[in-house]
Amino acid sequence: PAASFRGSLSGRALAPARAAGAVFGVELLRLLRDPRALAAAILLPLLIYPLTFAGRSWVLDLVREASEAQRVRVALDLQEVPEELAGRLRALLAQELPIELSEVDAPKLRALAPDLLLGRLEAYERERHLASEILESAGDLLILGTRHPDIPDRTVFRLHYDGSTEIANRALERAERALERLREEAERERRDRLLASADPARGLDAELIDLTGSGGGREPPWADSCRSSRCWSPCRRGPSRP
Repeated sequence: PAASFRGSLSGRALAPARAAGAVFGVELLRLLRDPRALAAAILLPLLIYPLTFAGRSWVLDLVREASEAQRVRVALDLQEVPEELAGRLRALLAQELPIELSEVDAPKLRALAPDLLLGRLEAYERERHLASEILESAGDLLILGTRHPDIPDRTVFRLHYDGSTEIANRALERAERALERLREEAERERRDRLLASADPARGLDAELIDLTGSGGGREPPWADSCRSSRCWSPCRRGPSRP
């Protein structure tokens, strides 16, 4: 009786699984017998999904090309920027075609530079108001260059634009590309000026010197004082340091 009871329990537990398997088998046979259902379930997704992704990429490329073809207007106030740096920035911006550059004079904005660097909230509100007035008539973006109040040889560029418009965002992208190239050029010139060479490792190639006098390498003039070291050492050319 116990064995039959356990058998009835196992049969009851397997009944739902068998029913599900039977239903699955019937539906699978029905699907295989219907070519239209088979095409809708397998073939259509294989065709539609690649076409959808390809079409999306094509639309995005069209939108990007249309955005790049938009002419943007950029207003410049570079009166406090060194002449050479200002000229280079204008040249880099001119390469971001199509673009229209114009010069403006914003003394009230320039006067806010010290307070802005100190993080004063009233200065930010005043800046936003003044920049909005200039952008209404001058262009899609305003680039303001000022001297750093604490570091005289450093120039600070502030970009003003209306982020709610597509044309202003395009102008911002082009201005940021130009400023990034300007920064890279300035860093390269500063590095070359400090190192007085385009290659900082020039003249520092290693040379093997025999400090023991055992042969096989060039002996330096000070080798007599190093006889007891009994070692080989790659040294830089030039006099040794004590």
